[in-house]
Amino acid sequence: MSQTSSRIEAVVRSDRLLRLYAYWKSKRSPSAFPSRQDIDVLDLGFVLGNLHLLEVERDPLDFRFRVHATNGVNYVKRDMTGRRVSDYEDRDYGRLVYEFYASVVAREQPRAIAEQGLMTERRVLKWEGLALPLSDDRRSITGILVGFEIL
Repeated sequence: MSQTSSRIEAVVRSDRLLRLYAYWKSKRSPSAFPSRQDIDVLDLGFVLGNLHLLEVERDPLDFRFRVHATNGVNYVKRDMTGRRVSDYEDRDYGRLVYEFYASVVAREQPRAIAEQGLMTERRVLKWEGLALPLSDDRRSITGILVGFEIL
């Protein structure tokens, strides 16, 4: 069963992801999402192995991994750095991830997901994730910072 929400605390149980969310909020201004330049990787050592950085592509909408987390590589058995979400070999998993990231762009807000047992082409999914919008132009979502915990 998959649960997604903009109410982060209602979905996320991981202390590490809640800490990432607090960090992101501290970098946000009242009127704009933080930019990639606002995020300092040295501040994120507590979550680095579970952290993706994505670039939002438009026309058509897709998401390119600028950084694919080490633990994500181990989970999907492929390094997605430089690749798009639409390139996932497991189409069911790719569709779930795409829809999650697309909801961040469409709703213009952070989103959380808890996946507790969806069977895809290749595995049963058990993880929770946090997708945090970034804006390099202070107007539109140009990137997404993603933290996850494999359950």
